[in-house]
Amino acid sequence: GEFTNDRRLQLFYQGNLVCDLSLEFLHKGRPQMKMEAVWEQPYHLEPDFAQPQDLGGALLTILGSFNVCSKEWVIRQYDHEVQGGSVLKPLVGRDNDGPGDAAIVKPILDSEMGVIVANGINPRYGEIDPYWMAASAIDEALRQIIAVGGNLKKVALLDNFSWGNTNRPDMLGALVRAAQACYDMAIVFEAPFISGKDSLNNEFQYEGKTISIPHTLLISAVSIMEDASRAVSMDFKQAGDLVYIVGTTQNES
Repeated sequence: GEFTNDRRLQLFYQGNLVCDLSLEFLHKGRPQMKMEAVWEQPYHLEPDFAQPQDLGGALLTILGSFNVCSKEWVIRQYDHEVQGGSVLKPLVGRDNDGPGDAAIVKPILDSEMGVIVANGINPRYGEIDPYWMAASAIDEALRQIIAVGGNLKKVALLDNFSWGNTNRPDMLGALVRAAQACYDMAIVFEAPFISGKDSLNNEFQYEGKTISIPHTLLISAVSIMEDASRAVSMDFKQAGDLVYIVGTTQNES
């Protein structure tokens, strides 16, 4: 497929035009629901962490947490070796047990071209601001494309929203914030959204309280790599490899 400037969706099957719709009709041709959306910046106290007495023990605790620990036991349950086309697998390193930045597959086995698939997700950030939660997920997915040797010239995005009850104005307001970030980041990076899905109204009643899932947006990014043999995995290649900290850091570094 390709993107054009004629503002029409045209689908072809065996060389024949089988669908021709204007984007104006596609986006605005249906009746729009009218819903109320409200969002207010939540107030959070800045965390105050004491210096750990045992830094080694603190590191092991972090590495053992469910949010940080190895996901190998889950990844191994899914097929990532279809037709042997994996150039860069989800797990890398000497023992193939460390998480990679992104995966690369060769859909055409006798071609040099590869397709990079990367993800970004950061639901806890949504408790502070859903806008920047969504923006950071997009940024993460695109950074992972770069990290394995790709570029953003031929990149596209997919969204997967999981949210609470959007009949509640505050929930809908948070969703609007996240959607606005998707629009803004797509414009900034010139990365179109080509697909997506949503799972809304994820909440339940428990002991008289309404429990809603966190505002969650999973972003997937796909990109074309002209020469998949130039893929770069994230593991160290030899003793003495340099480690760089990029960006603004606080005392955590």
